[in-house]
Amino acid sequence: MQAIQFKVGKPTECSNFKPDVVLVQNLLKAAADRLRDPSYDPGEPDGVVGRNTMRAITSFQDRFMHRPDGVISPNGRTIRELADFAGWAIWRKLNLFAFGHDEPAPPARGTKAPPRPEERRGMSKALEIARTAQGCCFPIPMQPMRDMTTGARYFGAPRKDKNGLYRLHGAVDLICPVGTPIFAVADGVVKTKIRHFYRSTGEFAIDHGTFWVRYCEIAMKASRELGLEPGTKVKKGQLIGFIGIMRSSSMLHCEMYSGEATGTLATRAHKKPHTRTVKDAPFNRRRDLIDPTPFLKTWIGNLPVLTQEVKEMAEAAKKSAIKARDAHFARLDAA
Repeated sequence: MQAIQFKVGKPTECSNFKPDVVLVQNLLKAAADRLRDPSYDPGEPDGVVGRNTMRAITSFQDRFMHRPDGVISPNGRTIRELADFAGWAIWRKLNLFAFGHDEPAPPARGTKAPPRPEERRGMSKALEIARTAQGCCFPIPMQPMRDMTTGARYFGAPRKDKNGLYRLHGAVDLICPVGTPIFAVADGVVKTKIRHFYRSTGEFAIDHGTFWVRYCEIAMKASRELGLEPGTKVKKGQLIGFIGIMRSSSMLHCEMYSGEATGTLATRAHKKPHTRTVKDAPFNRRRDLIDPTPFLKTWIGNLPVLTQEVKEMAEAAKKSAIKARDAHFARLDAA
């Protein structure tokens, strides 16, 4: 079932069928509310593509397009991105998809079938994640100890350095005890070895097929003992690491990428100068960085179940991580 029947947007190129326009305006309002960005809000849905609606469309497209075109096609990328960021509640309310199935309901006789995978190049991989999210699991076996959408933990949170300059947080932080086991959210292939991230913690990345996850602030020694190397295949729910500790805080710093770009995820090549205003602040990450929040909110209903063996491994990992933390700061104090 298509979300809209005809193109919506630029009047010279689109039909702007009133029911389609109202639907798009509702989705834009939901995305504006969820992403806390008023530039995506077209105002009260009236079925008319005016200046405010065009501004909202192009502002939203600016998240993932180098040159926003102001056009929303029935099976195009923009409508799929809206489905992702507006959230499942608005989709259910508007009855856009047949729920309870991994695949869309079959088309009615005489209607055009959905595009095959090979025809879907350029469409959002992020929506494919959301539509299969019920098959993914949460990366830790517990609810985070603090709200992942508040404080300095949410995606896009402004961070200020000692000079008062800003950058943006490119992840969601899941606060949990040191030593907490980390699980693969879906089947995938390890892409990087476990290496240093920050202070005494490490990080590595897994390609999960339609998206990448970078698992950061992990206990390096205990996680390396699991034997994961680049090229290793992992299964959904497989133990892949343990939470490390910096000075007193411990968390999983979870970054997500659509997989539409190539190259390293976070190196000096991506670093831009911090700015004096939040508006222009950089993420300093690869250009296909995406917000993990809507996915984590869905996956949190599917927590991994711990076995006694994993609990014992977690306790050993906790001791190892604390020891590494103490050694790290001892070296700093001695320097």
